[in-house]
Amino acid sequence: MPATKQTAKKCTGAPAPRQELPTGKRKRSDDDNAANKRHTRSSHRKQGSSEDAPSAADHMETDAVMEVEERAVEDDRHNKYCSGCRNGGRLIGCNTCKRVLCDACVKFPAVLRDDEVFICPRCHIQPPAGKGPRNIAPYRAFSSSKTWTMLEGGPTTRESFALCNSPPLVIISMRLSSIPAVGDPAQVVYHNIAPFLGDNVVYIDLPWDLGDDNTAGDYEERVEDLATRLENGDLKRFRNFAVYVTDHSDPVRGDLHITVNDGGAAEVSSVLSQLFPPSLRAILKQGKLNTLTLLVCGAVMTVPDAYRDIKAFIDEGYFAWGMGFGQGHLQPCLMNPLLQAASVSWFIHERRWEAVLDDMQGVGAHSDLYLLLKGKPTVRYTWAHCSRKPFGEPSPYSCPGCKAVMPWGAPSKVVMASKAQAKSITLTCQSCKLERVYDRKESLERHSRGPLSFNEHGPVSERGDWYREVIV
Repeated sequence: MPATKQTAKKCTGAPAPRQELPTGKRKRSDDDNAANKRHTRSSHRKQGSSEDAPSAADHMETDAVMEVEERAVEDDRHNKYCSGCRNGGRLIGCNTCKRVLCDACVKFPAVLRDDEVFICPRCHIQPPAGKGPRNIAPYRAFSSSKTWTMLEGGPTTRESFALCNSPPLVIISMRLSSIPAVGDPAQVVYHNIAPFLGDNVVYIDLPWDLGDDNTAGDYEERVEDLATRLENGDLKRFRNFAVYVTDHSDPVRGDLHITVNDGGAAEVSSVLSQLFPPSLRAILKQGKLNTLTLLVCGAVMTVPDAYRDIKAFIDEGYFAWGMGFGQGHLQPCLMNPLLQAASVSWFIHERRWEAVLDDMQGVGAHSDLYLLLKGKPTVRYTWAHCSRKPFGEPSPYSCPGCKAVMPWGAPSKVVMASKAQAKSITLTCQSCKLERVYDRKESLERHSRGPLSFNEHGPVSERGDWYREVIV
């Protein structure tokens, strides 16, 4: 019998019988009145009271891990949601890959035989080995079928038949305690990816302050408690981690702040040693999909000593990849679109975050991005626009000559190296005719797919282009 299962649906549509709404009026019992009085009293409690309700983070973690031990383990070979519509329902698994399709995307036979073989559309079009041309030919999904298979409906997402994995994942937010929890990018990622993972995702908030022995000791105790839960407790089945470190950095030395109110900073290597004690590192070593995102201002990546510490930490092998930012005054909230898309790309679709960059013009306008890999050179990604940021270098708001504001229009001259690559761009002030020439560095290679966003005649689109540069 082919692999089949029934899962809950994620979409917000389903048939239901129509009925009249209730009036909302009913007699209150004595129990109701007593409960209402308790609620009224609790609403007047002072903030900070030990009787305060649990935080949103507490609810997230509790909801995600409750009854983990009692839940049946699902088939981990196949995806949880249909690769066609990303929804649940009645699913059937492909015999050659992890994808599943639902009966709303492909018509199932009336009877599924025990020896039935199902091949998903992706494996039909491109065999798993990924070699050779695409197979554009009539599709027979089921081995017992004597007719060709028609797929139901049409595409409901931008990409058809992508993987839709649901690995157990712990999202850890390590944030300097003075950085607010509200708007924490790690929480944004949690809420974005949770519909794919269900009870396979947990959010852990680890605010820290290493400014004195008491606060540092408190953080150490909470990390040890987390390590115990991961080793022998309610989180022992989780071995994939997305870690977000949110902090400030010294703009000259690249040191990481260790306490609140700009009260002190220390070398990157020593701070990382305390944030990631041996007990936590030992568990991180067991994960294959782990990621580290440094939501820290750009000095930590651009000051040589600080960067060397970051790279050495990545090279120890705790993470499949790390992400850093080059903006000297990074605003983490502006990175949220990238972080959300990156988590889905990596954990759900099995692709690194650079695969989503072409949709991240707003992110690129704010900061360059760094991809750090164990034992490999770091890659810097920069967004470019032929007028606003030629080859990744921002054009000034004011003309250096006549001081006119935003005087640059479309490039006055573009020298093309090829159809897909420009060599130089010239901008001319529309007021005083001052020229600024931007030359593309040889080390800068175009990352974006498709046609260049401009040519020798000027802009073709406003989306811009992403470039990559290997950091030696």
